[in-house]
Amino acid sequence: MPSLFEPQVLQEITTRINKLQPTTQRKWGRMNVSQMLCHCNEALGTATGDTTTKTPFFIKLIAPMIKKTVMEQKPYKEGLPTAKEFVIKDDKNFDEERQKLLERINKFISNGSHK
Repeated sequence: MPSLFEPQVLQEITTRINKLQPTTQRKWGRMNVSQMLCHCNEALGTATGDTTTKTPFFIKLIAPMIKKTVMEQKPYKEGLPTAKEFVIKDDKNFDEERQKLLERINKFISNGSHK
């Protein structure tokens, strides 16, 4: 599975983020590009410890099955539900959100969160 700890993957993701514009249209989902940047930042924050979520007990029970699906190399299917903590509904500043996401990625890499 591709990893942000692989320099080529990190460069590809960083390049893709930097190519985004405030007018970039979504390919699927409901969030605009600024909201999506915030969404990705918050989700990655769970790996850096900056974002915490309350996991319902029943989710903890089925977590091994969910983990298998999340860790597969297949792209996510359209229409999958998003955890309510990561649904961004308010307007966001594009430049700020892009910068925050790039900083969070760098923090993730520098902290060695893969260990």
